[in-house]
Parts: sequence; C-alpha cells; structure tokens
Amino acid sequence: MSEIIVILDVLAWAVLLPLVIVLSIFLIEVVAGSVPMRDPQLAASVTRAVVLIPAHNEATTIGASLSALQACIPNDIAVLVVADNCTDATA
Repeated sequence: MSEIIVILDVLAWAVLLPLVIVLSIFLIEVVAGSVPMRDPQLAASVTRAVVLIPAHNEATTIGASLSALQACIPNDIAVLVVADNCTDATA
C-alpha cells in the first residue's frame, strides 16, 4: 500500500512540476515588467505604440495625411507607412 502512495506522489510531482516552472517564469516576467524604468530620458524615448498605415498609389495625398496625423498624436507614438507594390512615388 505504501508503494502505491509513493508512486502516486511521484506522478503528482511529475504532473505539477512543469506547471510550477511555467507559472514561476510568468510571475518573474510580470514582476520584471511592472518595475518602472530607472532612466527618465530612456523612458521618454521609448515608443509606446505604432500606427500602421497601408498605402497604395497615394503619392498625391500621403504627405498631407502624415503631416496632419503627426500634428495630433503624442511623441511616443510612431507612424509606419507600408507602401505595397506602388506604381507611383508613394514609397
């Protein structure tokens, strides 16, 4: 009877150990991500988000659109225009 209990203990640990390892790694990532950056200049230069704009043959309007967009978004948000197979000067 005691051999069965030992075997069940070993099986329980074998099942739980990978879960404990994964949850421990997740906990470390959460704690590390919640610590604020120490260098304020570095924190100010980090991009928080990226606005992705697809463009196809929009050479006549893309400049004005980007100027208007950049005037109304914060500095920590980047704008990325993806020109896809354009036949004009959009790129």
